[in-house]
Amino acid sequence: MHSGEKQHQCKVCDKRFSISNQLTVHRRIHERGNPYSCDVCEKSFARSTELSAHQRTQHIKKKNISCVTHAVWMQRYIYMYAYFFVFVSYMLSYYILLKIL
Repeated sequence: MHSGEKQHQCKVCDKRFSISNQLTVHRRIHERGNPYSCDVCEKSFARSTELSAHQRTQHIKKKNISCVTHAVWMQRYIYMYAYFFVFVSYMLSYYILLKIL
């Protein structure tokens, strides 16, 4: 057998596979459909690993982006507030010293 040669063929749709296990997994689509479906977008998959990969790349990633953005904004806000507090304290003490002297 040559590398990349697809000798295992589905009898229903004629799709070909290089590994017999891939054909076995593919047959499940014709036998019972895609039993693993996404709760978010209703897309369905033949294997649970495909569903997990879909959810990880399509749905969780988008949520993480917004959380990271919010965290960065919050961190900047805290630093800005701390800087402002230090600056105002410094200026206030400087102003008080000028009034006293």
